[in-house]
Amino acid sequence: MKATNKPLVILFAKAPQIGSVKTRLSPSLTPAQAAELHRRLVDRLWRQLNSLHAYLDAELHTDLPTGAWPEAAPHRLQTSGDLGARMLFALHSALQNQRPKAMILGSDVYDLPDDHLLSLLHSDADIAFGACPDGGYWGIACRRVHREMFLGVRWSTPHTLADTIRAAQRCGLTTQIGPAWRDIDTPQDLALLPEPFILSLREGTNSENPRV
Repeated sequence: MKATNKPLVILFAKAPQIGSVKTRLSPSLTPAQAAELHRRLVDRLWRQLNSLHAYLDAELHTDLPTGAWPEAAPHRLQTSGDLGARMLFALHSALQNQRPKAMILGSDVYDLPDDHLLSLLHSDADIAFGACPDGGYWGIACRRVHREMFLGVRWSTPHTLADTIRAAQRCGLTTQIGPAWRDIDTPQDLALLPEPFILSLREGTNSENPRV
């Protein structure tokens, strides 16, 4: 791969299969509505990343082949293994290809401020985290990685961020916690979305304002 001085932001996302994504949003949303919400969140994030092309390059990495986001390219499949193994492979591959920094961005955030994202890319720490109030993180940006940096992390729990920080520090990596932002995981989180956005999901339309 041609060397570049831009960081690479890797948008990690599941294919929007009905009944397989956003299952914790039941019963507030049906499985079909939850899958459509996921599709729209990823679509919005991809468009946001493209708008920042002067500062970064972007790739979409999905767990399964999907045509849900036809404009998302480069589009790659995640490797096998648990979430830690898949993230480590993606981060290590990007850094091996002479990227100055590699970042994995989760697909669960809505209207993440550009400044929040760029702040992680500008961090001098080996690993910078975008924290979520539920104990996870919406993004992780690395200039160095270690094969054991995700060892023992309890994924999808209130301990995820703290576990990752401890594991990284055991590996001799410096860490920093950047700006916090909420993700959309539970029915209570739906209150973070504008009413027209939720209404369009429940009506089965795709007419929400692009800035909603």
